[in-house]
Amino acid sequence: MLLIHLGYHRTGSSFLQRFLEKDSSINYLGSRCYDTKPKIQDEELFKISKNNTYSNINNGLSDFKKIYGNKIFSDEKYNYFSSERYLNYVNNSNFLPIKILHDAYKEKTNFNVKIFFLIRDHYEMIKSCWFQFYATWYYNFKKIDFDDIFSIIENNKLGENNELRFFLESLDYLKKKSQLDQIFGYENVKAFFFEGIFEEKFDQGNFLNFLNINTNFFENSKKINSSLKDKNIIHTKFSAFIKKNSLINKNLHLISPKIKLFLGRKKYTISEDKEYRYKKILENYYGYKYTDLKKNL
Repeated sequence: MLLIHLGYHRTGSSFLQRFLEKDSSINYLGSRCYDTKPKIQDEELFKISKNNTYSNINNGLSDFKKIYGNKIFSDEKYNYFSSERYLNYVNNSNFLPIKILHDAYKEKTNFNVKIFFLIRDHYEMIKSCWFQFYATWYYNFKKIDFDDIFSIIENNKLGENNELRFFLESLDYLKKKSQLDQIFGYENVKAFFFEGIFEEKFDQGNFLNFLNINTNFFENSKKINSSLKDKNIIHTKFSAFIKKNSLINKNLHLISPKIKLFLGRKKYTISEDKEYRYKKILENYYGYKYTDLKKNL
């Protein structure tokens, strides 16, 4: 079997990838590796998917075979592929590389291919992404702050900030699921809830059964990216400036780590009333409650 994980940022993707990479009982293909070289890289998949369409990927399949041959997939072990490149807003729902990977495996064997991804409460997802990537996104998103996101949505001004609009659209889970269903088949696409796996943990059993991995997976779950739990830590405008300035970047080693941390991050407190209002704004924007998705996914 081939299991393809299309990871959203801030949903435990790195934790899953590190586990899969170290598990010798499976055939981990990449594309995200930390200690080894990936067997399949996203850049290659994107390259060979050019000039292909969903209805005709013959050229892409031919190029895939030339690059990877017939032995890239294992007949004895489960095959896993995990990447965060396909659901993020930059990629804009280009699943052609995954379609080629899918069909290349199906040509070789009659075993199933399953696609899965984890989703997270819209508000918590946006907050976690914003706080983690602020230093990189500050200039991309026209120097707006966290509170500005909801003001822009509420006042229908997303047309003035395409980067923010693309980001928010990428988190329309129902739309993403529908797109994947159309390409790979409803029965082959599964969405799990981040909260049910790593927080409330009510869905861990189903998750492990789906992945066909043992319970040791959760023994180290306490080590999951600590910044996922630092819900009130945000990069500062100074850290964004440093990120953009190549001269400073070259000399960062001259600055004490403690000073960099002090200047680069700060506590950002949001009142409960404000959080409640922001969640309502997102419900109106997406047209559904996150808690209602269990009925639809």
